[in-house]
Amino acid sequence: MKRFLLFLSLYFSTIFSLNAQPISGNLCSCNTVPNECLNPVISRNHSIVMPYDGKIVFDGFSNLKVLNSNGLNPDVGMHGSVTYTNSEGDQKYMNVLINLSLKTETIPLKAGVTVDLTVSLDVAGNCVFEGSYDIPYTIVPLSYSNDPEPNDNADQALNTVEDTWYEGHGSFRPLDYTAHDDSVDWYKLTVPRDGILTIDVNSDTTTEDYYYTVLGVTSSIDGITTSNGNRVWGSTTSNPPNGVEAGQIYCVKAGDVLFVRVTGDANSYRFKWSVESPIGFIDVEPNDDFTEAIHLSFDDTKTGNIGYGLIPAGYKNQFPNAVEDFEDWYKFEITEPGDLQINIDTSEDLFNYTSNTLYKEDANGDIGNPVPLSGDQNNGFEVSCLSPGAYYVKLQTDPNNLTLYNNGCESCCVNYSLTVSHLNPPTYTNDTKINNSFNDAVLVTEGATEEGQLGYRYYDVPGYDNYDYYEFMVDNNGPLAVIFSEPFTGNATLHLGNQNKNQAGEIHTDANNDITSITFDCAKQGENYFLSLNSTTCLSYQFTYTNIANGINNETEPNDRRHLAQTFNPNDIISGHVGHGYVNNWDTFDYYQIPVVTSAPLEINLEVNGDVTAYIYEYFSQVTSVVQDENSEPITSISYNNTDSTKQYYLMLYSVNGTNIGNNNDCVNYTLNGWTQGFAKKHDEEPNNNVADAIAVSFNQTYTGRLSFYDTVSDSRDFYSFSLSEKDDVEFILDTFEGLSGTAILSVYNVENDNLVYQLNHQNGSSTSKSLDMVTLDSGDYYLTISGADETGSYAFSVIPQMSLSVEHNPTTNQIEILPNPTPGLIHINLNSYTRAPVQIFDMQGRKVLNTILEGKNTNLDLDWLSSGIYMLQIRIENYLITKRIIKE
Repeated sequence: MKRFLLFLSLYFSTIFSLNAQPISGNLCSCNTVPNECLNPVISRNHSIVMPYDGKIVFDGFSNLKVLNSNGLNPDVGMHGSVTYTNSEGDQKYMNVLINLSLKTETIPLKAGVTVDLTVSLDVAGNCVFEGSYDIPYTIVPLSYSNDPEPNDNADQALNTVEDTWYEGHGSFRPLDYTAHDDSVDWYKLTVPRDGILTIDVNSDTTTEDYYYTVLGVTSSIDGITTSNGNRVWGSTTSNPPNGVEAGQIYCVKAGDVLFVRVTGDANSYRFKWSVESPIGFIDVEPNDDFTEAIHLSFDDTKTGNIGYGLIPAGYKNQFPNAVEDFEDWYKFEITEPGDLQINIDTSEDLFNYTSNTLYKEDANGDIGNPVPLSGDQNNGFEVSCLSPGAYYVKLQTDPNNLTLYNNGCESCCVNYSLTVSHLNPPTYTNDTKINNSFNDAVLVTEGATEEGQLGYRYYDVPGYDNYDYYEFMVDNNGPLAVIFSEPFTGNATLHLGNQNKNQAGEIHTDANNDITSITFDCAKQGENYFLSLNSTTCLSYQFTYTNIANGINNETEPNDRRHLAQTFNPNDIISGHVGHGYVNNWDTFDYYQIPVVTSAPLEINLEVNGDVTAYIYEYFSQVTSVVQDENSEPITSISYNNTDSTKQYYLMLYSVNGTNIGNNNDCVNYTLNGWTQGFAKKHDEEPNNNVADAIAVSFNQTYTGRLSFYDTVSDSRDFYSFSLSEKDDVEFILDTFEGLSGTAILSVYNVENDNLVYQLNHQNGSSTSKSLDMVTLDSGDYYLTISGADETGSYAFSVIPQMSLSVEHNPTTNQIEILPNPTPGLIHINLNSYTRAPVQIFDMQGRKVLNTILEGKNTNLDLDWLSSGIYMLQIRIENYLITKRIIKE
């Protein structure tokens, strides 16, 4: 028992309003003067019966009256106790006064308890005391006393209704005064709607040293409630602000059964509850499985909530009939392919709804793997290229994160609105063919319109139709063009139909980099090509293709090997193509055989449109070539000068870019406009291949001739002669043609000693230019040669002295007549105005066979004695030597 000592003080004042008569009496003690007190009394007894649960608070002896005293202040003490019989029938008692600083009070007591109080006097020393006392007291009641009993366990829980206050209190002393236990009170509530449960609590304690009011909420699963239940919320209150404390339990679901369990000691309480519904939702239930999915129309908005209910992870199997709402399902139909946009507006973040939200129904009516989404909650979620079919949207929270403790899981319950929109339906829908590989390519007819779609999914397989393939069979050598009706936003590639499916052609795009057409200028007749269309997003397309013949083509194919060469005659006009097609060396080369008719320079006339190299082959050896490309002049002809009629010759045309498979600049159109053989200058009196056969030239005249180089005995040098009667400056002029350009040499020799006295090289390399030079020569006889460096060609030259000789006084070859020629033996020589002239005759070996002088203008010369053959007759007139070839029959 605690004892509280009160010191008598006249200045004590009343603290509590009295609600009962004070405890009154008098005390007297005479330790040293026994006769002072007529009736010595040092203690008196009092009783107070508790009218209701509460405690007694005593005013600190504020009404004391001292009648007599020796000056010392005695102690007055008070003792309080309760005597009772416990539940086992034993007599018990307890001390009930507690000692606080300036006042005395009892512990909280039950109604009906009788408190026995003893007021005693403790006299110190020789104190003589006599006086009376009045001790006022107050019985403090509970704030909330309506405590319906018994409700000491879940089975006795009182049913409650929303927005109604329920009162009660905890245990009071003595604890086992009655059969029931007031330390726990149970209440039951059934959640009327989904939402947030709010519990408002008021409480007090009769003594601060005792326990606070503890209020907990537990749940019932499948109607089974343990002694503790599954705690979902708890609160401890003691003098809360404004005397009220509120707690919230998130995600309660309509039909959930909850128990409010109040515990406390020497306390009282009251509480009420209410459920606030989510704002702006209509939740049509049940839709907890895809088989219960609610029909959803495009662009309509559905609202609802998920995550409400108090079943923790792992309990669903234990209590299969428990109500839960972790998932909401919706179903919609797509009748034509397109994109899908899903807008989800939520009060909280959903779990896993980017990867586990959209499903497609398969042929068996089941759902497989989810269709991946892209996007976010703010901008919406998208999925591209869905194929027609039935689809499901699942909205869910994560049950593994749901907790029934600490006020529930606020983020587990979500209020949402859902809108699904169907976008980008295909413009062109005729795509019934399976053409997803080269092997399945659809054969397209030129000029026909093809259309289809790309990127649409099949069941839950992303990218099922990302590719479409088409095949073209080309009818002409010429441009192939694939033209899209609308710009194609995916990837399009033209492939060559060889084993490697190499890419070909040029892709044309618009300002948005979308494909408008693909062209391949070098398509070849009889070949096939493939169009590959690809998209990672869904789109539709429409295209046509054309193949236009690239000019006349009358070449005979195949002519791409020497043994397959087409014959090209002199007057043939052949139009052909080279470089069309895609297989390396397939049509990179065109060969033509040229049947030469004489050993003379060959010239082939060409018209070429494109980059090409033209070659002339002698058997298998290349002898000349010419290139036409962007850096060169157009090819109009190709020539070869050393043509030998005994050999075979070929013209080969080669596409410059022919090895770059699929390039648009590979192909070339050309025309062969016949060919010719011959020399630019043809007046060459043969034989003049040695000194004996040298042809006498007249000054100031132009002489022409030809040289042909085939082997070591060929016509590689021509001889001419002249004489000077006096020392003179002589100018020589040399022009060359065909292969002799830049290679011909005019050499002058002294007849007397065969010494080289002068040489003129033609170095200009052009048939339109001349080489000229002047040299001083002594009087005498000379011969000159025209030679080339192993080449065939023609030439022209002149010998021009600078002294007295003039064209008017020079006899010409035409002034001398020799008849007949050929002759059987007798020849007649007419010297015209001359009457005398030396004559010499040489055979073909250069041997002089006759030396005589002609007398008279007309002379007969008998040559019957000569053997049949060719001879050279030289007549000297003044300073000129005239050479004539005669044939003896």
